[in-house]
Amino acid sequence: MKSWKRRAAILSILLVAGMVFLMWNMGSLVQSTIVKTGSQLLGTPVTLDSVRINPFKGTGELRMLAVANPTNYSEGPAVEIQEIAAQIQPTSLMSEKIRVPSLAISRVKVAYERHLKSGNLESLIQHLEEQLATWPTDQESHFQVDLLTLKEIQVEISTPILEQPLLSIQLPDMALEHLGAEDKGVTASEITSNIMRHLLDQLLAEFDEEGWQGLLKRFDSPAGGALPSKFNEVKEKAKGLLNPFLNPSSPSVEP
Repeated sequence: MKSWKRRAAILSILLVAGMVFLMWNMGSLVQSTIVKTGSQLLGTPVTLDSVRINPFKGTGELRMLAVANPTNYSEGPAVEIQEIAAQIQPTSLMSEKIRVPSLAISRVKVAYERHLKSGNLESLIQHLEEQLATWPTDQESHFQVDLLTLKEIQVEISTPILEQPLLSIQLPDMALEHLGAEDKGVTASEITSNIMRHLLDQLLAEFDEEGWQGLLKRFDSPAGGALPSKFNEVKEKAKGLLNPFLNPSSPSVEP
């Protein structure tokens, strides 16, 4: 009897120690996975300052996630996210599809850099989707996200021809529901693709009717332009830059 009690006590101690080890190290494991996998999928460095996960409470928190600009764009980050907070259903952690009732992404800063033929967000999305076409998603965890929100989205639009951003805007809050509710769920990489695509669509939608035309009106007088001494040159380049949005069927103008 004493031998059995002793073995049970040792087993309990080992179990508790294992759970503590898992709780303390899960954050670093998730952090390294996000940085490595994200960099591969996006084709540009991804950094993440910290990850805190409590599997017993079903909570997760990521701080300061940054995605660098792709090649041929400026050195600054394309996307910066200050905070990602997740509510996780603990009982689903060992199942085939992890249930995430809430995934809240807040304080998002996007530096949208537009060249004549494309932009940095389009380049990131294209590389991501090309990678996903051959990515072994069956080896990734699958999720069901009931509600994904993006709040406080600040966007700066810039071009290589100007020394300062053309425009700074605040996008409306976004909400995506029932991601992965059907079938086996969605992977983290597929969620990332969904978020990037919705960000770009929302940005372009802001100027679909009058925004891009309104932006051009900023160049109707030197006071609205960024470089008064070269106003006419800047004005024509800006028109050529925005031409794909104003007339999608027309060819891009070379500089």
